Amino acid sequence: MQEFLSNINRLTIAGSDNVCLQCQFDIDEYQDELFNDFNIIFPESLAKAVPKRKAEFLAGRIIVREAMRIMVLPMIDIPIGMNRAPCWPKGVAGSITHSGNQVLCLLSKKNNGIGIDYEEIIPTENAADFQRSIVSEAEIRLFGEVSSDYNKILTLAFSAKESIFKALYFSVKKYFDFLDVAIISFQDELSDDGSSLLGLTLEVNTDLNEDIRKGRTFNVLYQWQDAGVLTFISINL
Repeated sequence: MQEFLSNINRLTIAGSDNVCLQCQFDIDEYQDELFNDFNIIFPESLAKAVPKRKAEFLAGRIIVREAMRIMVLPMIDIPIGMNRAPCWPKGVAGSITHSGNQVLCLLSKKNNGIGIDYEEIIPTENAADFQRSIVSEAEIRLFGEVSSDYNKILTLAFSAKESIFKALYFSVKKYFDFLDVAIISFQDELSDDGSSLLGLTLEVNTDLNEDIRKGRTFNVLYQWQDAGVLTFISINL
C-alpha cells in the first residue's frame, strides 16, 4: 500500500483555516484490490475506467478520509454524485483536484462552496487551443497588462475558473461554461496576520440561479508552486 501512495502533506492555505492535504500516487503500483486494502468502496461507475482514473480517485478519497480524521469528523465514504461531483455529508464542504501524479483536497466544516484546483503550466503549443475555450478578448487584454508570461497567466485563469466552478456547483448543481465567468481584476489581499495574498476577482456573466446572478463577483486566491499554480476559494452561499 505504501508503494502506491506517498508524501501526504498538510498544506498551509494562506488566509484559510480549512484543512488542505496533498499527496502523490504511483500509477504503476495501482491495482483494484487497493480499494479493499484502504477500506474504500469501489464505485460501479469506475468499473470500465482506465487505471489512472481509478488511481487518482482512490488517492483523492484516501486523503479526504485523512482530512476528516484531522477535523474529527466521521471518516465515511464520499460517493460520486451528479456530473461526477463528490457527495459531501451534511456539515462538510470539500473539493478535490488532481494533476499528473498529485492529488489535493480542501475541506471545511462550514456549509460553504469550496473550490480548489492545481494546474501545471500550459505548454506553449497548447496555449492557443486552451485560450479559445477559457478566456474572452477582454480578459486577454487584461492579462497583457499584468504579466508578460502569457502561458502562466492563462494557466492561472484556467485554474481559477475550475475552482470557482467547483465552489458554485454546490449551489448551481449544473454545468456552466468557462466564459460564463470573467476575470476582471488582479489584486493583493491582506490575511488576518497581515501577510499579502495573491488574488483575482471574477464576475458572473449570466444568471446561474436565483442567487448567483449576472454581475455578482467572487475572489479567488492563488499560490504559485514549482511547476504550476494552486487556486482556491471558499464562498458563503
